[in-house]
Amino acid sequence: MATPSVKTNGKSAGKLKRGLGSSRKKLSSLFADLFLGPKKIEGDFFKDLESALLSVDIGPKTVNDMLGSLVDKLPRTSLSEPKILLPELKRIMVEKLSSFHSEMEIGSSAPHIVFFVGVNGAGKTTTIGKLAERYSVKGKSILLAAGDTFRAAAADQLSEWAERSGAQIVSAAGSSDSASVIYDAIQKAQSAEIDLLLVDTAGRLQANSQLMDELKKVKKVTGKLAQGGPHDIVLVIDGSAGQNAISQVAEFDRALGLTGLAVTKLDGGARGGVIFSIESELDVRLPIFFVGVGESKEDLVDFNPLEYVEALLPWDDF
Repeated sequence: MATPSVKTNGKSAGKLKRGLGSSRKKLSSLFADLFLGPKKIEGDFFKDLESALLSVDIGPKTVNDMLGSLVDKLPRTSLSEPKILLPELKRIMVEKLSSFHSEMEIGSSAPHIVFFVGVNGAGKTTTIGKLAERYSVKGKSILLAAGDTFRAAAADQLSEWAERSGAQIVSAAGSSDSASVIYDAIQKAQSAEIDLLLVDTAGRLQANSQLMDELKKVKKVTGKLAQGGPHDIVLVIDGSAGQNAISQVAEFDRALGLTGLAVTKLDGGARGGVIFSIESELDVRLPIFFVGVGESKEDLVDFNPLEYVEALLPWDDF
């Protein structure tokens, strides 16, 4: 039973393995009790396997689906043998994430406008800064819009990233609000023929209808100023937030029509399985463009299902 083919990159694979170390270590400890003890299917084997997967924040629906697939596809006498069960579990997990595998494509019509949205503390500003460096190295001209006018430090933080990457930046002048900043940034990007406009927005709770309505208005204005804009709306999720990420995706997508996700801070705890919950417990099928597993710019990597699962599961221990 072949694992779905996904091209891997050794450098990003190594970063994922280090970043997901806490989740991997937790699974390794729990799997050891399952697979290095008596090889019997009876008793609590499946309950213990279920508990192990749930412990890293893989949602209950996904875990039930995985175990059901294992039972359906493997002989019962093989289900507690790690050399047989683990490769099949890997195949099932990669398959579940395959629909999430997609790169954020920069359109040929300049400027390509990307909104970054999410709650406070998710890592929007840092994600924008890291991407500015990435695309600058690729030869793209970059303009940053400091649209998070509610958080005093956001513009300063974004200015530092602009300086590092050589990107231009539009910030608030005096009492300018977020919409004014974004308006000015779009006009500047158009006149200067900028390739990529990365827009930071004010962090907001998904349940705050007034703030979400404000974002809708800014999106509408953007569409009038730039045909098809914003071309991407990326929700930045704090991966350590656990199951709260599910409601964030649902509400932001309902309000704005998301085009993709960036999941950050996956190195901050043993909740690396939350990506599976997003996949299984929502009706929307949104690609995960990026995952963050550390503080440096290199620690924001393109999402790759095969690399992700191999970094999460403790293959080498059994």
